[in-house]
Amino acid sequence: MISENEMSDRARTAFTEALSEDKKVSFQELVFTMSSQALIHLGCVPNPVTGKEEANLPVAQRTIDMLGVLEQKTRGNLDPQEQEILANALYNLRLRFVEAVQKMKERK
Repeated sequence: MISENEMSDRARTAFTEALSEDKKVSFQELVFTMSSQALIHLGCVPNPVTGKEEANLPVAQRTIDMLGVLEQKTRGNLDPQEQEILANALYNLRLRFVEAVQKMKERK
């Protein structure tokens, strides 16, 4: 039987090996992933599970707000390209959020 410490060491080693230079997660990938989730919840992109465009504005707003927190907390620590990617993502998502809210109001 493997001890907890040995299991932890094995997991740490496996994790480190999995994160070799060519497999490290980039900041751009993080922004892209969160932006994609927001677009799904805005109903702009089909939900990959259901295949339908389904709006869930509270979840979309929460995801956009989390990207906003990421922008605030990383200010001054990003390279120009990373800053531009995050700023553009936030601008576009916020614009689409306002459009989605307006569409919801028109339907009522």
